[in-house]
Amino acid sequence: MKKIICSTDYSPNSVSALKYAYALSRLIKADLILLHVYPPSEVRGGVTSHGKKEALNIHHKKLKTFCEKHLEKDFDSLNISLAVVPGPNVPHSILDFIRDLDVYMLVMGACGTGTLKELIMGSTTKEMLSISPFPVLAVPAEFSFKSLDKVVYTTMFEEEDLNNIAELVKITKPFKMKLYVIHVTNKDELLTRNEMEEFKARISKRIHYDNIQFEIVFSDDVFETLKSTIEEIHPDMVVMLERRNRTELSNILHRDKVKRMQSCTKIPLLSYTASHLNE
Repeated sequence: MKKIICSTDYSPNSVSALKYAYALSRLIKADLILLHVYPPSEVRGGVTSHGKKEALNIHHKKLKTFCEKHLEKDFDSLNISLAVVPGPNVPHSILDFIRDLDVYMLVMGACGTGTLKELIMGSTTKEMLSISPFPVLAVPAEFSFKSLDKVVYTTMFEEEDLNNIAELVKITKPFKMKLYVIHVTNKDELLTRNEMEEFKARISKRIHYDNIQFEIVFSDDVFETLKSTIEEIHPDMVVMLERRNRTELSNILHRDKVKRMQSCTKIPLLSYTASHLNE
């Protein structure tokens, strides 16, 4: 069975991520692993990296307590697996842990604006967006999972977008989710509308799902218009593709857009990568 990995540093942001990951795993019937990476040199109750076994036990108990407290259930009833690993670099330690697993997505807290720990978690999430071959779901603090009734997918009419949409429909088709496929651009209107029609035709040949709505929005300020369009739709999730196969400049600009969206949105943002889809 595919797995959802939820990485936590015990910050308020990661509490929202835990609750979202747990609800989503129950909804789509996926295994959930809660992961914590701790510094090898960190002292916990007098235990240093030299007492590895005892340090692992201490962190495992803390992770279990964190689960029970925020999910408000006895741990044995949760059907969650716990994993604690030492690592000097949190993003790369997460990547090492999940590399050989069959993963739906990695769930993390989105950027915080409060404590230092929240800001660190935010920077970890941003780095994971850059290096993870697996989809990364960034969950804002205080966000409460209710359903997956509406999902927005932002498209550039690329082949990877078709793969993404096919993956989304596989997961959510049983729930009759409404999928909004939107494209915000400042380019030529006629050319863009033709591209959208071609894209719709490609989707209809490959994906048999009626509950998809397509929309083009023309604006000189693509980022702000994208943000306001998403706010108007008020979806339960936003999905974007982390495009790594472009020219260096366009790649940097698009990645910046994904990270800016992850920093400011109040809605969970799922970021796929082209490298993952092509595996």
